[in-house]
Amino acid sequence: NISKVRWPEDYTFPATIEGRGRDFKAAWFIANEIGVSSIPVSEFYCEEHVGIGENYARFAFCKDLDTLRRAGERLQRLREYLV
Repeated sequence: NISKVRWPEDYTFPATIEGRGRDFKAAWFIANEIGVSSIPVSEFYCEEHVGIGENYARFAFCKDLDTLRRAGERLQRLREYLV
């Protein structure tokens, strides 16, 4: 659940995700500022139900243990952006 992630109000997102859901912005922010990639969950829904996934991000764990440990360490930095 990414509903508590807050990025700075003046944070700039690329034009390709303007107009997309909150999950796209959170995924972009987490990837660029924290260094861990995720998948916006709303991408898996039809347009009618896209809002269901807007507060979620999907993380894949198909990596070796060292990579997963580093991702866990990086995700700790996300705490400063939680409300």
